[in-house]
Amino acid sequence: KEVINRLKLASARAVLHWYSGPLETADDALAAGLWFSVNPSMIRTPKGQALISRLPHDRVLCETDGPYCKAGSRPALPSDVRSVALYLSHAWQMSKDEVADGLAANARAFQRLDS
Repeated sequence: KEVINRLKLASARAVLHWYSGPLETADDALAAGLWFSVNPSMIRTPKGQALISRLPHDRVLCETDGPYCKAGSRPALPSDVRSVALYLSHAWQMSKDEVADGLAANARAFQRLDS
């Protein structure tokens, strides 16, 4: 909560990477204009899935966090974000192409902020 408050006060552009805090604090982060990255490990846990279900689609970015995040028994690779996109297509009831287009648009939008 302290980090989110400080980022808000600084009007910082930031991504909460592999967020695992309270869902109520995630709501505060969204209100502060922060973004969230989702990795393959998050889609396999109830806590990660609960977070993903409450995030607006336009504030989600993908990341692998390899080598710390695992895809099976090996470190996650950039290509493993496909599993995230597939999960999101089911969770958001959208086609894989719609999710891929949305995630690409999100990445472009994040890069444009404060440019």
